[in-house]
Amino acid sequence: MTAGAAEQVLDVPVGTALGAYTRVGFRVGQTDEREVPFAGAFAPSVGIEAAPRVKALALTAGGETVLIVKVDVGLMVEELLFDLEERLGRDFAGKVILAASHSHSAWGQQSGHSGLEIGNAPFRREVYDAFLSVLEATAREALDAQRPAQLGVFVDRAFDPTDALSRDRRSENDELMGGPRKDDTLVMIRVDGADGNPIAVLPIYGVHGTLNDSDNHLASTDVTGGLERVLQEQFDDPVVVMHLQGAAGDVSPRGYGRLDCGLPPGLPDDACHEWLAEEGYGRVAAPVMMAAWERAGDALVSELELEMVTRSIALGPDAETFTIRDGALRYAPFDVTRVADGRVYDDDGSVLSPIDEFN
Repeated sequence: MTAGAAEQVLDVPVGTALGAYTRVGFRVGQTDEREVPFAGAFAPSVGIEAAPRVKALALTAGGETVLIVKVDVGLMVEELLFDLEERLGRDFAGKVILAASHSHSAWGQQSGHSGLEIGNAPFRREVYDAFLSVLEATAREALDAQRPAQLGVFVDRAFDPTDALSRDRRSENDELMGGPRKDDTLVMIRVDGADGNPIAVLPIYGVHGTLNDSDNHLASTDVTGGLERVLQEQFDDPVVVMHLQGAAGDVSPRGYGRLDCGLPPGLPDDACHEWLAEEGYGRVAAPVMMAAWERAGDALVSELELEMVTRSIALGPDAETFTIRDGALRYAPFDVTRVADGRVYDDDGSVLSPIDEFN
């Protein structure tokens, strides 16, 4: 096996709206009151707290080469994946996994998906092209950096039982999950050179990128970036630390080291942000991740079978694509004349399937 890793900063202009939160309908206030037409009706970014990045890991074994690429961005769009594969050449069709950090304070405006515009601001070709350029450059750098390597994996299915790093985000869906729980699986992928020097560290678990709230207008990698930076500092040699998201939708982060915004001389309308909490989170998480990294070292191998399998899941607008549990939960087909009955459950608590509320 050979492996190479790389990372680069996303070169996107300040003023680009941030994604994942709906930052619209209000101004930044005293931070910066200039209008930025580039952001449209959305609040523009005003600077950078922790620069969003692209990180890539290239793996080759048995004649198969695959790329895992992570972008600090709120959401991913499939066009970026296809365009990246096309730029890299035919050999990479279906050989690239493109993942989003899901930071709610990273750049937006890279998606042309009209339904997601409410949380991502209007599409701008300049932003999309910047994303694609850095994606390609980072992927090629990782490919060029490949050298003899070994890989180990450690899996913890009872991760963070005391909720030191994350917690269940919503109570409303607990009955659908068999009780309140979060993504409690941690996977640690350790990639070292054949000489024992580290190449990449990939912790994989779910945690929402929401330490910085919607009133933050500085681009940030948020909680996962804080983890990556502190974890990177644990190594004497250069290493690419790339957190990959798990099932983060119902998982909120724990922050440590927040400012007390209520103390003088602060004014009531002073900005008070959670940037310190990112590093605090990383400091609490680093020992947990290092322990998992050590355990992954027990499973290091230099020869392995490698195959990438990808699957596209159609989301709509066909109501049939939303059918799950053999029809126990499905949506009624579109009908322009239908008036919803305003009910999701019947009297005994069972789901009224098909649900007609979302036409």
